[in-house]
Amino acid sequence: MTGSEQIKPIEDVRGISAITYGFMASKALFAALDFDLFTHIARGIDTPPALAKATGIPENRLVTLLTALKSVGLVSQHGGRLNNAPATAKFLVAGAPGDFRDYVRLVNGAFGYESFRHLSAALRGERVFPDKGFYEGLIYSSGIGGDQFSSAQHSGSLGPSRLMTKRVDLGGRKQLLDVGGGSGAYTLAFCAANPSLKATILDFPQTVETAKKYAQQSGLTDRVRHLWPETPLQRNGRKITTSF
Repeated sequence: MTGSEQIKPIEDVRGISAITYGFMASKALFAALDFDLFTHIARGIDTPPALAKATGIPENRLVTLLTALKSVGLVSQHGGRLNNAPATAKFLVAGAPGDFRDYVRLVNGAFGYESFRHLSAALRGERVFPDKGFYEGLIYSSGIGGDQFSSAQHSGSLGPSRLMTKRVDLGGRKQLLDVGGGSGAYTLAFCAANPSLKATILDFPQTVETAKKYAQQSGLTDRVRHLWPETPLQRNGRKITTSF
């Protein structure tokens, strides 16, 4: 950070408390997305009784969740009717222009939140999954699923990838190696912005079919190839294999 961007040091215990209880806001958001509350509200199911009936959540529990969502500014309530905040309506409602519900729910919630539960163990050097890396173990061994995770990650990467192409100039470059490129959002954005660029995405084999789907939708299958562990490569005329 530059001097003008430095965070002001905490001077009051309330600042520590805000950090301590921050996870509650996150979990309230993730739970709301699990039941797609914001989409229901946008479609006119905007009272607690109606919302309880639509979601199957007992009304007394739903009211507690709604209170949490109101406290962090995601929704408001006037005359007994619920309203989505402007950003909620734009990004957390099905079919909205910036809809990235799955990214928040899966990438941040199911993966990111769960990852940080193991932070102390990781700092001690402990292995969470004895037979595989942490990322691979959490994504592919805990029920999230590679295709579902990669698709969710793609939806949340579209905006940042377009921004990245404006900040990183690859004009005149011919080849791009995207290590851990996942669904290919960044690769596809760079290829779209640089017509002479070809790219190789290196990632786990479980992501390949998802990445190929997005490359095909973008009309870039002839300029993007995918490599994964155990894919034969050639170096000085000899076959080698990739590994993580």
